[in-house]
Amino acid sequence: EEEEEEAEEEEHRSQNENGSRTSSRDGQKEVPPPHVDVSDREELLSSLCSDGLLLGFAPNRLKRDRLVVLRACQQNGLAFQFASRKLRGDREVALAAVARCGFALAYASSELRDDTE
Repeated sequence: EEEEEEAEEEEHRSQNENGSRTSSRDGQKEVPPPHVDVSDREELLSSLCSDGLLLGFAPNRLKRDRLVVLRACQQNGLAFQFASRKLRGDREVALAAVARCGFALAYASSELRDDTE
């Protein structure tokens, strides 16, 4: 489990401690809206109802939180890309994401992508 968490930290290394992240498109820093504390679980859960992509600014502990990730994916399927590796292998979360955006399947674990059900 500790190795998995270290791998996730490495995977999300472009995100710094204040919740900003580096855009893969142009290398520019992106920051969450100033009115949203993405490190507060309850506030994030509320905000995800209108903007699932806020998950990308959340700390890794919340990207491992099934309810947080499910809520984000139900609003915007592309939020699935920010889920922990473990949750990208969760069938219910993956189905919620793909129901909103078929492209989200690209972020699912290989086991789920290969599943014909």
